Amino acid sequence: MKKTNFELLELLNTVLGHIDESHKLDIRDETQDKTANRICEFLRIMQFPASYDFEFQRGLISGDPRIIHPILHYLLTKKEELAQRAYLAKFLTPINIPQEFQMDSELMNVNENYKELQANFAVIHQNLEKMRSEASGPK
Repeated sequence: MKKTNFELLELLNTVLGHIDESHKLDIRDETQDKTANRICEFLRIMQFPASYDFEFQRGLISGDPRIIHPILHYLLTKKEELAQRAYLAKFLTPINIPQEFQMDSELMNVNENYKELQANFAVIHQNLEKMRSEASGPK
């Protein structure tokens, strides 16, 4: 049975929700602009290859199968890897500080501390993954 364009967009949103819990929401409760921005930002973090231009966003929001199907294919064929990337992105995505606030020394000190904490997290996470890969199962 052929899906309607809105059903395709809902399906995409459901898949996003399985990869990252923060996307488990009803798209009817947000504006089209918010939906487009949220999904595009997530796809950028997931490194989905796209232009993200106006045409892409319009096709995304309208549920155009030519836009949605490649996204679904990308997400579903790499689901485990992308779930890991989504988890790490919550902790490792840098904060963009607007130019007008970059002269505030206190804010810059907090940002430097944040970057140090991110670096520590990355090292600890890498060590954890290494330990998990080296650990043998019960005998």
